[in-house]
Amino acid sequence: MIQFDEKGKWYKGNLHTHTTASDGRYTPEETMNLYRRLGYDFLALTDHWILSKGGWYDNMLLLPGIELDTMVGHEGYHIVGVGLQEKPRIEPGAEPQSLIDAVRAAGGRAILAHPAWSLLCPEHMANLKGLTGAEVMNAVSQSPYNGDRADSAVLLDIVAALGQRLPFTAADDSHFYRGEQGTSFLWVNAGRLEQGALIEALDAGRFFASQGPRFYQIELAGKRMRVWCSPCERAIFYSAALYRSKRVASRPHSGYFEYIMEGDEGFVRCELVDGSGKKAWSRPYAVVNGCFAQL
Repeated sequence: MIQFDEKGKWYKGNLHTHTTASDGRYTPEETMNLYRRLGYDFLALTDHWILSKGGWYDNMLLLPGIELDTMVGHEGYHIVGVGLQEKPRIEPGAEPQSLIDAVRAAGGRAILAHPAWSLLCPEHMANLKGLTGAEVMNAVSQSPYNGDRADSAVLLDIVAALGQRLPFTAADDSHFYRGEQGTSFLWVNAGRLEQGALIEALDAGRFFASQGPRFYQIELAGKRMRVWCSPCERAIFYSAALYRSKRVASRPHSGYFEYIMEGDEGFVRCELVDGSGKKAWSRPYAVVNGCFAQL
């Protein structure tokens, strides 16, 4: 079982960023120009409660985007919507599931933003339906911009252990443009660079989150996960099992790693780490009766 389409192309993008249309420091044009100079293939401007337009900017695809939010006790649910056909018909103060449903009803795809920064409870996250993914890394959710809650991997592992295996995304969530921009992004494996093809690839799970390292191919067969990637120092295989031997594979400058499960581990995901400490994250893959389940 191969995760990515060998005939597809890889496109780099950012699905969460802000401009002066809400609380960002750069204008929409400055932001689009910045990401185009950084070599991005696609971008969504996701200002708070303001739907951006889709189209093209100097050969960079723009996906319509918006960020919705609501509070439930101490939990701050922020839902990023991309690829929408119209503004979601929802008002502030709605329940989290209603925000997701509104994004989907407007033709978009919903991503759960910065769950660690938002202090979300895993058991509540596990009950959400209709999410295309959740941010494992949110670049602005760390010092000097915030407290250091950028990495949500542990929370998302707990959610996966509860049965909700959310695909991982990564985003800059740029507000200040003082170094957070261009550091956390999404690679999408699609047939062509257009909105419909990207949305289809997101729906199929053909994407991964990264700060630099690249997954080229992931093969799942029985108890074995095989990973081909850009040169990395190590691969770490996470699962619902608290301890397994050979979970950390260290081979400097290696482009291949593999993991063989020991028993029923619930789910398995791979985290790549390169020589500079930058990471890439696969999605968590379901395990049933000790073997990888069909995607």
